[in-house]
Amino acid sequence: MTTAESPDPARRTTIRIVVAAVAVVIVGTWLLYVAVSHLFVTEGSVPPASFGTELPAGATVRSSEKDCASGGCWLVVNIDPPEGRSARQLAADMGIEEERCTLSPTLNLLSVCVTPMFGPAQDSPNAPLLVHLRYWSPVGSSL
Repeated sequence: MTTAESPDPARRTTIRIVVAAVAVVIVGTWLLYVAVSHLFVTEGSVPPASFGTELPAGATVRSSEKDCASGGCWLVVNIDPPEGRSARQLAADMGIEEERCTLSPTLNLLSVCVTPMFGPAQDSPNAPLLVHLRYWSPVGSSL
C-alpha cells in the first residue's frame, strides 16, 4: 500500500468500533457516577459553606448551621459585613442580590443555590447578612 491509498475498509470499521466503544464507556462511567452521587445526596444533605461565594475583604462568617423543614435542608451562614456596610451592600458585593444557582464543582448535575435572606435592618450599617445554601437538581425537584 502506498501513502496515497486509504486504509482498507475493514481497518476503518475496526477504528470506528473502537472509538465508539471508548465513547460509550466514558459516557456510561459518567452516568453511573451521576446516578451514584444522587443516591448519596438526600433531602437532608447541604452543600459545604465553601460552595457559596467568596467573601469580600473585611467580611467575616459569624456562624453557620444546618436547618431543615418539610422541603429539605439548607445551610444558613451568618456573615458580618465590612465596617460601615449593610447586609444589602454586602450581598451586592458578593453578587447575590437574589437567589443564584450554579452547577456544583463535582460534575454530578446538582446545582448549589445561594440565597440572601434580608431582615428588617437590611440597609442599616453593620447589619449581618444571612445566606442560605442548598442543593437543587435540574433533573427533578429540590433536594
